[in-house]
Amino acid sequence: MNDETKVLTAQMIDDPELDIEPIDDTVVVEVKKIEGKTAGGILLTKSITDKDQMFEDEGTLVAYGPLAFYTLSANNAEVPKLGSKVYFKRHSGIVHDNENKTKVYRCILDKDIYVKRRISNA
Repeated sequence: MNDETKVLTAQMIDDPELDIEPIDDTVVVEVKKIEGKTAGGILLTKSITDKDQMFEDEGTLVAYGPLAFYTLSANNAEVPKLGSKVYFKRHSGIVHDNENKTKVYRCILDKDIYVKRRISNA
């Protein structure tokens, strides 16, 4: 290996609550946390909230592995930026609660992201 070999590293937002780091072509998306009770106050079982959490298909891109979006960047296409709102394949990846149980993340493959939401300046 020569001295000019580029070492690829994961890109992550600066958030001390983000307690995982993606590898390879994996991305981490922060999703809305599903509450454990309904608006009427009925408590939901963990299996129901876990299932509902997998139905989430929208979130904020908070980290991506060193090989994520390689195909896009190799073709000079725009790569989603950290903090972008994205839509991804329902039921893909795994759900991860951070250590404090205050945030929920989905760890998915980069190819499972379909679109990023454009924010209007209106």
